[in-house]
Formats: sequence, structure tokens, C-alpha cells
Amino acid sequence: MVTGLSRVERGITQLRPFACVPRAAAFPAHHGHMSDMSEETAAGFEGLPPSDRAKVYAAPGVQVRFDAARCRHSERCVHGAPEVFDASARPWIQPGNADPEHVAEVVRRCPTGALHYLLTQGPAEEPERPTTVTPLPDGPLAIRGDLRLTGPWGTARETRAELCRCGASANKPFCDGSHERLGWHDGSPGEPLA
Repeated sequence: MVTGLSRVERGITQLRPFACVPRAAAFPAHHGHMSDMSEETAAGFEGLPPSDRAKVYAAPGVQVRFDAARCRHSERCVHGAPEVFDASARPWIQPGNADPEHVAEVVRRCPTGALHYLLTQGPAEEPERPTTVTPLPDGPLAIRGDLRLTGPWGTARETRAELCRCGASANKPFCDGSHERLGWHDGSPGEPLA
């Protein structure tokens, strides 16, 4: 269940059950060297949906949390700051290679919420207002705003997410790409989605 949405936006999210196989070839399974979050670094990311595949990369002035289970490889990070996000380097995220504010700006481009940041000297990410819900053609719902997501882990806060509509995700409510493997289609223009 998604809260923090208008009645119309809630209706859109109910068009298909939430759900959507990661593109494993794009990044190695462990995405380079990733250390588990310490209590100190994990504390700044409380409230986000928990994940056993989330890791934190720290540098002076900024920390970046990456949740491999939610990454759909849009490559907005790689194109936005290739000196920080380099799939051929180890570790693949090196936040110290750019100004912390630039790192934060690029992280905010991540449509899935796989990336989050904490600035030592700066504000936390503000949710977009109003909340937007965009059904992607033959894919997930792209949602941005002040979100409360409910899943098997309880309720968590989020600012960005791609929630699947195909019903086959192993990472519900998030899209995991199952729609691509299944060849799932949401209907042609003008056709009801339900």
C-alpha cells in the first residue's frame, strides 16, 4: 500500500498488483567492494526500506547508500558523475571523487530509489511536491514525492521508487524487471489498464 498520495494517485497504483529480474550483466553481483553498514552509517539512513543488499560508500562530506536489489540500471548515475559511479572500477561508487553537493544532485536523479545520500554539511533530500505517479510503458510505476511504502518489512519513508505492476516481482512492492522476462504489456494507448 502506498500512502501520501491523492485519491487519484492511489487509484493508479491499484491498476495492477505491485511487482516486476535485475539486469545482472550490467554490474557484478557484489557491485565491487561494499562494506556492510555500520551502526554509525546505517543510522543516517533509517526509515528507508531495509535491504540485505544495501551498502554504504562514505567519503568526507557525503555518504551514498546503494541498494542493488532496487537498481534497474537506468545509468543516470553513471552518466551524471562517471568519476563517482564507474561500473568498471572497484569499488564502483567512489563519492570522494566529486563535490558532495554534486554527488547528491546526481543521486537524486536515480528513478528507483536504489541510491540515497547523506551530506555531512547540508540538507537531507526533500521529496518532490506534488507527488507524481508515472506509469512507464509496459513497466513499473515511477513515483516521486513524500511516500510511505508498506511491505513485508512494515512501513518505510521514500522519495523515489519504481513499483511494479506485472505481479511477478521477487522484491515487492519494487520492480525487479520481471515484466521484461515475462514480456508483460500494460495495454495499448486508450485501453484500460485494469
